Amino acid sequence: MQLWRKYFFVAHGLFALIFAISLMIFISGNFKNELHHMADLSRIERDTLINTLEKWYRMKAEPLDIIDHCQQYAANDIFLEVKEDGQVLVDTIDKKIRGEQALSQPIHKSNGKEYLTLLDSFKNYQGKTISVLYAKNIHLVYEHHYQRIIQGIALFSLCNIIVALLLYQMMKKIYQPIENIAHELRTPLTTIQGYSDYLIRVKTDEEENFFVAEQINGQAIYLKELIEKLLIIGNLKDQPIHVEQFSLAECLSEFQTIYPNLTIHGTLPKLRGNEVLIKALFINLLSNAYRESQDVWITAEGATIQVGNRGNKLRSELLNKLNQGLSLKEKERSGMGKGVMICHEIMAYHHGKLSYSSDEWGTIATLRFREKDVQV
Repeated sequence: MQLWRKYFFVAHGLFALIFAISLMIFISGNFKNELHHMADLSRIERDTLINTLEKWYRMKAEPLDIIDHCQQYAANDIFLEVKEDGQVLVDTIDKKIRGEQALSQPIHKSNGKEYLTLLDSFKNYQGKTISVLYAKNIHLVYEHHYQRIIQGIALFSLCNIIVALLLYQMMKKIYQPIENIAHELRTPLTTIQGYSDYLIRVKTDEEENFFVAEQINGQAIYLKELIEKLLIIGNLKDQPIHVEQFSLAECLSEFQTIYPNLTIHGTLPKLRGNEVLIKALFINLLSNAYRESQDVWITAEGATIQVGNRGNKLRSELLNKLNQGLSLKEKERSGMGKGVMICHEIMAYHHGKLSYSSDEWGTIATLRFREKDVQV
């Protein structure tokens, strides 16, 4: 696995963990606050009930009046058990949530609903102990909590996907220029290595030494400039790329030595752009073309330049990926190479467009530059 992918999984895993913990704390905090608020309201309602009962007892109200008053609370999901010296006067509470359990466990569950229970007592005018067990239906609080959990899971999933996509694209974009540089280093480094081996293995005179040193120096300079340009177009370096008018024929002159079968049709124009990047563009296109066929050609007509070969027809799926500048899997690359993505980036930087077409006669890469950047 590539290093940047490992960093992606680590970063995304840390984000998911921190976000999940934060979400859990937030949901749990809301639930506890709502539960405490409900408990406070229940205590106020219980105290109000106790005060009312004390007042009625002082007024020597009839027991039936007290019973009717207590039973009215059921309409508000408040259930009561009122005892006078152990004798039950009012009982609207489910048997599962009655008695001494309320002292040790304030929240009970009965018939799929949660109840908050409070127990209190007072002495009436006769000295009798009036005990009141208060039970309020708080199932709505739990329903809100469950809804928040579901919403939290949905929010976590959505944010997780969005952050994963953004983080993946960001890290891929950061890594891409480095990958491009690694790809582009191969050609000049191969040349430098070849000339170095030649100096080591072959006895050369002064003139040959000068020629080889000149070639190595030229490739080193090209290598340095290319890395600078790729860093800039990859947004890893904040610096403008030098743009000037140059002769494409002179820029590509050395390729006819490297590729003796290369044929050029039409007159190569002068281009306004960066010569190092344009040279890297044609190095990729020509090397990819030659991997498939030794019959390679360049055609120039106005602002359109084509690089083609007589290789096999490409599959439509592969052709679509090439035209979109998508990354190719190892088994899909064949003669295309990874440089296709770099070529698209170079053309985009020059406000041009790269497209591919393929049939039984071969494959053509078409470069379309802006008319104002081309001088025939």
